[in-house]
Amino acid sequence: MRHTDNNERALNGQERIENRSRLVVVEVVVVVVVVVVVVVVVVVVVVVTAAAAVAVVVKAVVVVVVVVVVVVVVVVVVVAEVVLVVVVAVVVVE
Repeated sequence: MRHTDNNERALNGQERIENRSRLVVVEVVVVVVVVVVVVVVVVVVVVVTAAAAVAVVVKAVVVVVVVVVVVVVVVVVVVAEVVLVVVVAVVVVE
């Protein structure tokens, strides 16, 4: 009987070791999953923030380009009007 008790104790000890090993594996997997999720969340936040910043910059650039285009068009129109007036005046004078 004593031999059997020792075998049972050895089996129980082996089961405990296996259970601990499983727990360690589960803990490692949980830690890895948590780290991956945190990294993904951080990357998404950074990308979204960068995209928002880029969007703001793009909007600012678009506004500046539109303003410059409007100013250039106004200047060209004004210059064309002045040239037209001068040409008409010269033609009328002649």
